Amino acid sequence: MQGFAQARSAFCLFASEQSLGNLSASGVAGVLRTAVSPSAALTYLAAWMVLALGGLVLAALD
Repeated sequence: MQGFAQARSAFCLFASEQSLGNLSASGVAGVLRTAVSPSAALTYLAAWMVLALGGLVLAALD
């Protein structure tokens, strides 16, 4: 039962970290959209998606 509790705890930590990342990215995109332009916000988010995809490809190659 200990292993299940640790796995659940790790999953909750991962979900919390992911949700905070999503919240901060949305906040930055909202500020960019308001202060600069909607194109700037979309470019910012697209750049992070490309970086994440690159990291995923590198992880798959290992």
